[in-house]
Amino acid sequence: MKFFQTSLGAARNVSEKDDKFLIMGTHDEERLTQELYNFITKYVLCPKCRNPETAVKMEQAKKGVKFTMQCGACGQESNFDEHDRTFTFFRQYYEKHPEEATVAKHAAQAKKEDAVEQPAAEVEVVPVEGAAKKKREKVAKKSDLETSKTDPRKVTAAFMAKGDYNTEKLHSFIIDLKNEAGMNDENIPLILIGAIKEYATKENFFQEVRRHADVLRMITSVRPPQVAGEVIGDRVRAEYEKTNAKIQRYFLFECAKICQDYYKEDTDKLALLIFMLYLEDIVNEASIAAFVTNKKLADKVERVVEVQTKIQKILNWMQPAPTQAAQ
Repeated sequence: MKFFQTSLGAARNVSEKDDKFLIMGTHDEERLTQELYNFITKYVLCPKCRNPETAVKMEQAKKGVKFTMQCGACGQESNFDEHDRTFTFFRQYYEKHPEEATVAKHAAQAKKEDAVEQPAAEVEVVPVEGAAKKKREKVAKKSDLETSKTDPRKVTAAFMAKGDYNTEKLHSFIIDLKNEAGMNDENIPLILIGAIKEYATKENFFQEVRRHADVLRMITSVRPPQVAGEVIGDRVRAEYEKTNAKIQRYFLFECAKICQDYYKEDTDKLALLIFMLYLEDIVNEASIAAFVTNKKLADKVERVVEVQTKIQKILNWMQPAPTQAAQ
């Protein structure tokens, strides 16, 4: 909030009633979004690999306390711009709370460790009759990736490992793979995020997700065909919105499973991943809100309630300030 205050040249206030920071004055959404990206670029993303898995390193130097950004993915140690006005507040805060200035958990040498792979469980579909048959068929549809004889995630990972592809080629490859296997639309993003997990390591997983953001944006939502002179009806639009909500629900659940497998007890990683997916316009706010309020996840993903609480705080922060405070 200090960054917003200095970059916008505006006063700020704290609303203790609803636990919100308020930036006074009138500011358009585009400007606020740009300033948010500026903050993330300066104080979150690694300057070398653009990965958000960074932490503050605080150590004693000849001229006093030195602050640097330590990247948990590539191990890069970067200096902050000490002439930035925000850095003054930044320094004061961490000098008062040194316990919060920690080195990133995954240093560069962690790349030497092999990621533990867990094969997807196979589901046996047993022919039954009547209502029970319909129920089993529904389960089979949800398990398309697991029941496929040739795992499309591994096939896609092998294609990506060759390196000879661009956004369009990768998108076409995944769509063709999905059509050949007769899968539903909600499986398309699962193929790519699963392939990234196969292809990457846990140290550069975030970096690879961000590198493939263009393709992920294309497959986490579907749009009605545009015909010149025709207006899309509310009913058709509602159907597409329903489909997109389903696609993103499956996608976020898969992301939760991957983070649980990769990062175990570190719930910050999933919260960070979902926030990054939002900033990259891969998932929308409504889908994140649905993820936060989904109580069924507690039985499927360990410690997901902690993640939901953290993401809820981000959603609260994203809500517009009260009208009277923006005058």
